Amino acid sequence: MHTNLVDKQKAIDDAILITPQFLEKFKDLKDKGGRISSSSDFSAKQRELAPSYVYLYESKAKLQLAYLLYLYGEEKLILMSPDERDALINEINLSPDDCENSLHVDFKVPDNFADQKLAITKLESLPEARRKEAKNRHAFYGCFALATFFNNSALMAHGAEMTTLVPLAIAGDDDAFLKAIQIDSMLLVHHKYFQNRKLEAQSGQQPEFLRKLLYRESNPVLKGRIEYPGLYMLFGVLDSYKCLDLFNHDEILNIADAAGLDRFQNKIDDVNYLTKRLSDYRKWQKTLQ
Repeated sequence: MHTNLVDKQKAIDDAILITPQFLEKFKDLKDKGGRISSSSDFSAKQRELAPSYVYLYESKAKLQLAYLLYLYGEEKLILMSPDERDALINEINLSPDDCENSLHVDFKVPDNFADQKLAITKLESLPEARRKEAKNRHAFYGCFALATFFNNSALMAHGAEMTTLVPLAIAGDDDAFLKAIQIDSMLLVHHKYFQNRKLEAQSGQQPEFLRKLLYRESNPVLKGRIEYPGLYMLFGVLDSYKCLDLFNHDEILNIADAAGLDRFQNKIDDVNYLTKRLSDYRKWQKTLQ
């Protein structure tokens, strides 16, 4: 596959943008063993919103729409023309923390328990219509945040986002299906196509596919220890553009520096160490196959 200079620059830009965002969220979620805690608030929110957010994987447009609904609310968004919505999507860097929209600030998601309690008290004091709008928009934010996290997790593990894997799976690509459910098994519980495909496999006519499905279910990416999540995220973004192997190792080190990755913590002090980390990354990917 031919990769031009524009693709390489886009890969660099995305790696620098996505890597620190993913790493910050990953650090919030993992326990001391480096695994995602199933008892965390994140998991509770995932179970609550899974019937909705899994459908955002069907396209990037749906993911972006959820973000706009969070920022502007349904009433304002429905009054916008398609061109106006497209312009907003193009202007918005899909990072809630970077948005300066006044409505966003008004509906800022609290970061800690004390702020959450204060926000709940404030929310309950609002008029009913305003309270309903706030809850809806928080739900849109939750769906966007969850789908984005798993979207990026798929990028790290498989070099393809969930918004790529899920449409391929729906189109009949079983390999994409297996990769997608390994990243987010909620698809099997709440997405109609994935539910039906699993039932079809369990009918007894596709034992080999069922065996692979059960293996992927029992080998979720985020339950195992990931030694260098930020670095692997950076590798995954570059890999998604088919250009990880096109950069020399000095260039990758420079990208890692620009993404804010600590060389000592990630054991990439020089190109020799980076070569070892790349080898580790490829081996880790193979364990997910």
